[in-house]
Amino acid sequence: ARDLIVLIDTSGSMGGQPLAQAKRVTQALVDSLADRDRLEMIEFSNRANRWRPEPVVATRNGKKAAGKWIRGLKASGGTEMRTGILEALSPLRAGAQRQVVLITDGYIGSEAELIGTVLDKLPPSCRVHTVGVGSAVNRALTRPVAAAGAGVELIIGLGEDVEPVVGRLLERTAKPVVTELSIFGPAVLDQSVVNLPDLYAGSPALIPISVDSEGGIVRITGVAADGPFEHEVEVPKQLLGSGNQGVVALFGREKVESLETRLAAGGDSSRINGEIEEVGLTFQISTRLTSWLAISDEVVSDGKPEQVEMPHELPYGTSAEGFGLRAPMAAQTMYTQAGALPPMGAPAPRSRMAPPAPSAPPGGMPFGGGGFADDDDFESRAEADAAAPEPVEEVVRSIRPQAPAKKKARSAPRPARDTLEMAKQEASEPVLAEPAPSARPEERPAPRKRPTPWLAYLVAMLVLALILYLIFGVIL
Repeated sequence: ARDLIVLIDTSGSMGGQPLAQAKRVTQALVDSLADRDRLEMIEFSNRANRWRPEPVVATRNGKKAAGKWIRGLKASGGTEMRTGILEALSPLRAGAQRQVVLITDGYIGSEAELIGTVLDKLPPSCRVHTVGVGSAVNRALTRPVAAAGAGVELIIGLGEDVEPVVGRLLERTAKPVVTELSIFGPAVLDQSVVNLPDLYAGSPALIPISVDSEGGIVRITGVAADGPFEHEVEVPKQLLGSGNQGVVALFGREKVESLETRLAAGGDSSRINGEIEEVGLTFQISTRLTSWLAISDEVVSDGKPEQVEMPHELPYGTSAEGFGLRAPMAAQTMYTQAGALPPMGAPAPRSRMAPPAPSAPPGGMPFGGGGFADDDDFESRAEADAAAPEPVEEVVRSIRPQAPAKKKARSAPRPARDTLEMAKQEASEPVLAEPAPSARPEERPAPRKRPTPWLAYLVAMLVLALILYLIFGVIL
């Protein structure tokens, strides 16, 4: 039997595509459960919220209810991940493997506290795996948490297929062959891994260890399905400096990774940094504190170093609002700051949007400028005034619209202009400026409305019927 606990990050930074991808991964994990497995789901933002108070058996109805809860998740707030981790690690069922899967983008402010929690509170039969979601996952969190939890770290980008990632995760969570692994013996001097992983069929575990050059016995113990597991390996005597140097470098890198995990969990920085530097120099590898340098005697620059702060683009698929760098812009705030303009989506009243009077160029007004509005225009303006909210009194007084200069009214539109001479002749016609309104736009008289067409048709039909009645009455 298996207990699956899924921790889903629903903080503001997960909004949009990251949360959608996290939902796909979670749903695929739920679908993989057998009938005797149990499921728990915890979403966390400002606080941790459980799907159900108790674990749910992964029956058909249980999976259906889980899918409905997953689809309803929303992203908002901060990231309180430690509470969710503690809840996921606490309850245990005897004889069951407890697999915790943390799905997050890693953007929190207390990585050391979280890594230390996993390192100190991890039960023997529990494993913590991390799935980083997004285009810029904070691997300073996901990698050490997976190492401290004896699990696996997986990264999935936005828009990628979730099936390969879920497949690899299931290989490391479904059926371990040996758990609670330990390595010791007279020949063992040091091991590089913080918490040893479980052993799975068809998936070898790579665990570098340091052994005595004189050789000896290495014992491997654990717990299998049929009882205790124990295996011994006799290491032959080796000359110093012999053997595969790639294996030597591998041990050094894994040792540094183990030290970095302890440092991320809040360990003594001065002592751990000293050990990292010593390992880097001993095994001749590049670390955070040791590097290969190429030094030139020729001076190529005599300038002073400068420190410059440079802006960076946000990671793909994220937003400033999600990171809390900018508050969501409210429509009413925009409306007030924009000089009493209506919110986006509402039709703008033309009387409030009147542009200043244009200055006509020499030779008259350009084509297409001006013209009086007909009744339809007045009706649309009235409807727009009714739809848009009333502006603040002081703002209306401070931005009284100016009437634009308009051309004289014509009874019908002119035909298309065939020659440039006709266009110039029309452009030289005098322009009549409409006097500025003496009243505010809100106080103009109500526009005259045209009669409804269907009413005119009804009157015409009645008149026609009356005429036919009189004609037939005279004939008869």
